[in-house]
Amino acid sequence: MASTRHEMIDSLRSDIERIERRRDGDGGSSGIDAAPCRARRGGVSLHAIAEDADEADQVEKAYQKILRCVSVREQSSRRMRAKLVQAGFEPSVADAAIEQACRVRAIDDTRYADALVRSTLSSGRGLAFALREVEELGVDPHTLDAYCDYLETAADSETTRALAVIAARPPRAKNKQAAAYRKLVSKGFSLEVAADAARQWARENA
Repeated sequence: MASTRHEMIDSLRSDIERIERRRDGDGGSSGIDAAPCRARRGGVSLHAIAEDADEADQVEKAYQKILRCVSVREQSSRRMRAKLVQAGFEPSVADAAIEQACRVRAIDDTRYADALVRSTLSSGRGLAFALREVEELGVDPHTLDAYCDYLETAADSETTRALAVIAARPPRAKNKQAAAYRKLVSKGFSLEVAADAARQWARENA
């Protein structure tokens, strides 16, 4: 399929170059309409066809970049689009490549969200940032296996995890509670959990 498409592109480009050489060589009297030149293929401009072919090439390049990225780690559609645009691809090209990747499940936002929650929990960080990203992707956290597993044992686990973060590197500020609170919020714990854990820790270490 790819080789056939490239052969078609090469053929179209050759047609364009041949027509333009003939036009330039006889001052435009070759009988070929010069503005714009028209292929005898349904009245479609060869230039327009070539432009479409060039865009198809760009989509393929963007798609290959996606495959390289997802071979290293899971990617969300949102993050991957930003990477493609930053790499110089047009937004329309990025969207087309991502759509293609989603069709074959090279990109799957639900799978990415589940992996994000698991990695966040295993690293000891709070879920606030991860859940915000999950919701921005349009994924319901309650549909994720990782989040459901977490909820089954989450009664006091989030506060326990927050206390472990503080214990690993206790803040040395004069106001221990405030410092602990800021640290926990920066680690992705919710405001409520951060306040509760900071209060407990400050009381135990007064």
